Amino acid sequence: MSKLKELIERLCPDGVEYKPLGELAFIPKERVNIKRIPNGLYIGVENLLKDKAGMLPAIEMPAVHDVIKFEINDVLIGNIRPYLKKIWLANKEGGTNGDVLLLRLNPNSSILPKFFYYLVSSDSFFSFHNQYAKGAKMPRGDKQKVMEFPIP
Repeated sequence: MSKLKELIERLCPDGVEYKPLGELAFIPKERVNIKRIPNGLYIGVENLLKDKAGMLPAIEMPAVHDVIKFEINDVLIGNIRPYLKKIWLANKEGGTNGDVLLLRLNPNSSILPKFFYYLVSSDSFFSFHNQYAKGAKMPRGDKQKVMEFPIP
């Protein structure tokens, strides 16, 4: 049993309300010119470390005009081969691409960013994410299905 389920059972004997992730967070689409990204703060799937070990900054920037902008407290998740459990809670602003699932809490959310990160870095989240991945050699997660993940 996970620590979270243990705490819910112990502290909330009547249970807690669950909401789909999509009611608490969204996938930002804002783009930014690659030239405005500080050196090393481009994060692709290859920069996210497996088994929830964070990230390594990019050595070089991609040859593209613009990238998806991420902000402090956004969660970046490798969307290719989700079973590798690549995830990072951003402590800086930068840019990424469509192979990274970018999650941002809704502005009116009462959930703390670190708790949100804890929830989406759980093994149950990655199991859910992997369950809906498509493809054999390089399976991709289903970004829309991920938004259905139940959050207590």
